[in-house]
This record gives sequence, C-alpha cells and structure tokens, in this order.
Amino acid sequence: MMRLTFKIGVAFLLLATTTQLFGQTTFTGANSNELFDAGNWDNGIPGSGNNEAIIPVGMYAVISSNTGTIDDFDITNYGTLEINAVLTLNDYFNYGYLRNYGTIDNDGTIDNDGIDITGDILNDGTINNSGTISGTINNSGTINNSGTINLYGLSFGGNSGDIYNQSGGTINNNANYFYNTGDIYSCYGTFSGAPPNDSNPVITLEECGVCGDVAGCIDAGACNYNPAADCDDESCVFPDGCTDSIACNYDSTAVCDDGSCVLPGCMNIFACNYDSTSVCDDGSCDYVSCAGCKAESACNYDATATIHDDNCDYTSCAGCTYPEAPEYDSTATIDDGSCSVDVCKGDFTGDGFVNVDDLGGFLGAFGTSCEINSFEE
Repeated sequence: MMRLTFKIGVAFLLLATTTQLFGQTTFTGANSNELFDAGNWDNGIPGSGNNEAIIPVGMYAVISSNTGTIDDFDITNYGTLEINAVLTLNDYFNYGYLRNYGTIDNDGTIDNDGIDITGDILNDGTINNSGTISGTINNSGTINNSGTINLYGLSFGGNSGDIYNQSGGTINNNANYFYNTGDIYSCYGTFSGAPPNDSNPVITLEECGVCGDVAGCIDAGACNYNPAADCDDESCVFPDGCTDSIACNYDSTAVCDDGSCVLPGCMNIFACNYDSTSVCDDGSCDYVSCAGCKAESACNYDATATIHDDNCDYTSCAGCTYPEAPEYDSTATIDDGSCSVDVCKGDFTGDGFVNVDDLGGFLGAFGTSCEINSFEE
C-alpha cells in the first residue's frame, strides 16, 4: 500500500511539474507597458500555471511603481525590460528566474528572496544597472554597473562575459562561490569582498589600459601629461633636470626639463655685452659695438662709448674759434691758433695759458704803448 501511495505521489508530482514546464504566457502590451498587468499577456498574468513568461523581441515592458514578485515562474526577456520599482525573485522548484537575452534597464531594485543552484539572474544580453541588484548572477553577456550589485547566497554564480563597474558603481561579493572566466573591469568603481574564485582577477585602475578610452599620464605635474587621458597607464615622467645642451647646468641624464636651465653669456666686465647674471662664459664677449673716443675735447667724442678706442680726432673740427677774427670758423670746436687777432693777450709765453710763467713777460711789457689794429671787413 505504501509503495502504491508513493507511486501515485510521484506520478502527481511529475504531472504537476509537466504542467508547470509547458505553461507559457507572452507579453503583448495590449493595455500598456506595465509588466504586472494581466491584460498585457496573452495567457494572463504570469503565475504558477504559466511558468514561462516571455517578453518578445521588440516589446517594451515596464515595472514602474508597483512592486512585483516572480513567484514560481520565470521571465525570459528578448526585448527591453525597464525596472523602476522593486522586483523580487522568489524561486521555487527551480522557477523564479529572470533570463535576459535583450536589455534590462534597472533603476530600481532586483532582489533575490530564495535559494537556488544556478543563479536567479541569467544574463546573455545587456543589463544597465543604476539601482540595486542583490542575489546570484550568472553573466555571459554585458553588465554596465553604476549602482550597487550585491552578490551573495549559497549557490554558484559567476561571469564569463563582461562586467563594467563604472564611476559610482559598487560590487560587493559576499557569495560563497563566484567564478570569473570573463572580464570584470572595476577601474572607476569599487569592488569589495572576496575576489573571484576562478581564473581571471578583477581589472582595477592599477592595471589600466583596457578600462579607459584613452590611456596615458593623468598627472598635470608630469612632462608627458595627457589632458585627453581618462585612464592612468603609469607612464608619467616628472621633471628631473636641465635638458638644454647649451645651458651651463645641462644634465645629460635628465629626460624631463625642470625649468632650471641657466644659459651662458659674456662674463668679462669690460665687454660691451657683459652679463652679470651669467655663471658660465660662452665666448660671445663684444669689444667693438660700444668702443669710441671718450675724450670730451676730441672732434669725435662719443658720449655713449664705454670703451676708449684711442682713435680720437683733433683735426677735423679744428680752426679759429674767435668770432672777431677774420679767420673765424663757426664749425670749429677746437682752436688751432690760426686767428690773426691775439685772443689771449696775457699769454706771453705762447703756450695758450695765462699763468705764473707769463708774469715775467708782463712785467717786461709794463709801461709800453700798443698800437690798435684795425681790420677791414
């Protein structure tokens, strides 16, 4: 009797399982885009009698304000599913999964409320998450995360696709086992908890080169700073000396100029181009451009000259400088004694000066009478 009862129970279970297995309803969007509106499904709202709920390619379904629970049925998405509220996955006898082959945009919450073996979210498409996803994930597609993903549970989850943990994104791995044979890029987000159990590590900022669109030096203080780079590749080269080969302090080992170069110049204080700031001479001293006659009595006296060149001219400007003399030369600046009028009556010695030497001649001429010369004009 017990054996018969057992067989009847098994048969009933198989029948129930078979009924669940072949139950299906398809999203039509007849009334609206709301996922949990019975009028949007061709076989009624998904439930225990409709274990496979399908969102076809091209259909757009939304969970907007009302919370919903996947309880004893699966949702397979080929179109687009937008989640702005709370979607709870409550698996039972291996039902209660969210399978994605299309696109899921989650700005709300996807939460696991049960324990499974193979994962509550099975992704072969694209998931864009700016909200919160908690549970077990098996990803072979692409996940773009700028929100929060909490991985936990006793089941086996993992990644064989691509997970991009973007700026502001957080992935907390609290799962007993989460494998990674794909790529998890967490250059700009935060990955905490245990590392993946298998194969590939999480790619972080220190292993940059695949994370950003442009890899390069992002330190503005470096010589090779690249303002277009959004991903540091550890190539920064910082100032380390003078790289100008003609500088006094040229450093042949330096690869990045630090602005310390001191250029050579003329160090001779008697040169026209003397440079008081120079610390090494470059042989450029000039002794010609500032040379000239510095004798103020010379015809070619140069007030701007700083070097005397001994080429003073006392001839070209010489002549009679006494205006009353018939030989008077208005252009002359140096008197050459050619005036016929005695313009220096006290100069008895004829040396051009009236001084003590002329005293004897004065005393000898004292008392004599002089004839006044007249000149015809």
